[in-house]
Amino acid sequence: MASVEVSKKDLEKLMGMEIVIPKLEEDLFDEKMELDHYDDKTETLVIETEYDRPDLLSAEGIARQLRLYYGKQKGLIKYDFKPAKARVRVSKEMKKYRPYAHYFIAKNVRMTEELVKQLMQIQEKLHEVYAGNRKLASIGVYDFDKTKPDYEYKPVKPKEIKFTPLGETTEMNGIEVLEKTEKGREFAWLLEGKDKYPLLVDSTGRVLSMPPILNSEDTKVDENTHNLFVDVTGTDEKTVRMITVILATMLAERRASIEKVIVEEGSKKFETPITEYEEKTISVELVNKMLGLELSQEEVVKLFEKQGFDAKKKGKQVKVTIPCYRFDILHEADLVEEVACAYGLNSMKPKLPNVFTIGEKHKIEKTTDVLRELMIGLGFQEIATFILSNSKSFEEKVRVGEKILKLKNPMSEEYDCLRNTLIPKLLEFLSKNKHYELPQKVFEAGDVVVFTNKGEEKTRTEKRIAGVIISADAGFTQAKSFAESILRNIGVKPEFEAKNYDTFIIGRSAEIKHGKKVIGIIGEIHPQIITDFELENPIAVFELRIDELL
Repeated sequence: MASVEVSKKDLEKLMGMEIVIPKLEEDLFDEKMELDHYDDKTETLVIETEYDRPDLLSAEGIARQLRLYYGKQKGLIKYDFKPAKARVRVSKEMKKYRPYAHYFIAKNVRMTEELVKQLMQIQEKLHEVYAGNRKLASIGVYDFDKTKPDYEYKPVKPKEIKFTPLGETTEMNGIEVLEKTEKGREFAWLLEGKDKYPLLVDSTGRVLSMPPILNSEDTKVDENTHNLFVDVTGTDEKTVRMITVILATMLAERRASIEKVIVEEGSKKFETPITEYEEKTISVELVNKMLGLELSQEEVVKLFEKQGFDAKKKGKQVKVTIPCYRFDILHEADLVEEVACAYGLNSMKPKLPNVFTIGEKHKIEKTTDVLRELMIGLGFQEIATFILSNSKSFEEKVRVGEKILKLKNPMSEEYDCLRNTLIPKLLEFLSKNKHYELPQKVFEAGDVVVFTNKGEEKTRTEKRIAGVIISADAGFTQAKSFAESILRNIGVKPEFEAKNYDTFIIGRSAEIKHGKKVIGIIGEIHPQIITDFELENPIAVFELRIDELL
């Protein structure tokens, strides 16, 4: 969960009502939030929110949801964004560098201390949680009155860039920005290998920023700022669009007047923020079946309105209009969850099932626990990663060869498929921890999804465990000794049959067999893959299929 720090007084002002802490603590649970801490001296609350709700990463979003919950507001909130006057011309060359860019202008902004805190906080959270540490998207906020429309977003050779970075006193070129500023050193990896760097300038040639690294000192926001110019640039279009809408609606909650901006990409023109109000229908019968309730159609409509949705009867179903800032509603189950939140999670009474059963841990989980203990005993460190992954990492870097199950409507390119092996995630972990001393031994036990030609779904979920070793002398023999030790400890005598894979060095990989069953693979990672993950030492890996071990 993400921690959001808010002022009690500021939250009360945004909600238009007083807060009673014990009641708030109870009510937050109904909206999938938790009160982590309240400091009565500073009157500061720390509220835990779910990662699937980017709209709740600020006091403004939390206040909006609580206003709906407490009945201070009802139904769909439609924001009145003004027509665009300013425009940004996006160079065709940007497709090679950082292609997506959305903008808006917020006028009549009161730059209070609390707004500044919330802006800084939500930028940090969005960058960290959704934007891949600025890779997928990055945010820039400028004093609009210190710029002169129109604007241009273009790639420029590093040595031709000239501006004073935010917080600095001397003018620098692009290379110096990366070498001499704190943010430049921290995010230089995002521009590594690029012959040109992205640059946002106004009609006079004044530099606003060098995305995704640093803004210009000339356009910085201060206590005298009344109008903001906001940009979101990135490599993932959906993430850029989502973050732009979240920020625009956040500032609109502070009564700022949001003005759209025209984006010109060659002959293509569109206005941002792009606010869409998607419509879905859901069966009342399904709602009751999933929640174990007996709600009428009218009650379901009112509960949706309580969550900030527009809802109308449509035959035996309910037609729902989703708020523009709710990017987490993807499936019917998400709509059912909204009804549950409005009904009150604390109001649902648990019922005992009509069958008598005695629960116990599944055999495959017991085996997995034993394997975990053995791996730890051999000096491996356990990690846990998401089953959702990035298809490019699998297809281009690791070259797994097997077909990957891709998502039809992924929220971002970072999580657009279901993994079919644990190996890429282990390599990603090593690439992010290369500053630690060697050797490193890491493992993960988790689910993967593989294609089959059986059943309606034609896929199967498998439980696997994989270990990776990186060191100056890591190799097939070392990995083989670890795999043998683990398997013999659970009564399995493995056999190793040579087999080549694109992931491994030719002649340095094998299938692990038990009788006629293939229970895993083992090998030395190909040097090109090691280079692609920006690693420098030999890597050996093995992966065991726990389902087959049983």
